[in-house]
Amino acid sequence: MSYINKLSTTNTSHADYWSLLNQFWKPNKQCNYSITLNGKPVHDDYVKCILFNEYFASISNSPAYDINKLPPFHFLTDHRLLPPTFDPFQVFRVLSSLHPNKCKSFEYLPNRILNICSKSLATPFSFLFNLILSSEVFPTPWKTTTVIPIHKTGSQTVVQNYRRIALLPSLTKVFAKIPS
Repeated sequence: MSYINKLSTTNTSHADYWSLLNQFWKPNKQCNYSITLNGKPVHDDYVKCILFNEYFASISNSPAYDINKLPPFHFLTDHRLLPPTFDPFQVFRVLSSLHPNKCKSFEYLPNRILNICSKSLATPFSFLFNLILSSEVFPTPWKTTTVIPIHKTGSQTVVQNYRRIALLPSLTKVFAKIPS
């Protein structure tokens, strides 16, 4: 019996319902080893996060320009392109192509749920995407990334032996894929 059939049966208890939904989520990987700071091992996960954040921020490139000092933009013609519009079928096609085991969206909906419910979500998401384009306001939560440290080589206790991977929210990726 498929997940959708199991969830849609009327005799599914709350425990069974959440048990089925939890099968979509993978358990979080823990950082069970210590990180070295000034020659001393750090075991506290919060302190490890701060160490990774400080290291990744120190090697990041900041923009070479001041956004408040950009030169004014002048149009050379009165002709304008119309903004693209999102068709529900386009949204459906991208939602149904999401890899089910990849990252979760910002509201913690797994790609698997977005994928399975793609037919039902295509129309509301296309409306939402068109609203974003017409209002010219991109949702702030969709601009937020989750940065994950990935071990490169060498000792796992040295912060410099990690590279960062930025995970974008799934809906940000869907929004970006459709116009292309």
